Amino acid sequence: MLLKIAFRNILRNGRRSLMTLLAIAVGGVSMVLFGEFVGFVQASLETNAVQNAGHLTVYRKGFQAGRQRHPVDR
Repeated sequence: MLLKIAFRNILRNGRRSLMTLLAIAVGGVSMVLFGEFVGFVQASLETNAVQNAGHLTVYRKGFQAGRQRHPVDR
């Protein structure tokens, strides 16, 4: 009985119900897009930090002296 009254109320106020569903849909889509944007920004910051600062590389003493300047030129 209560479900019947609720369904009838939704149909009676069709425009208001449609606007409510539209607002919920727009809010859900915007939350998903903003979450993806935040993830993209975080990944970009991590990538830039690694590219600019670089990884620490440890070599033995004299390692660079024995390497060729251009590995393609043999």
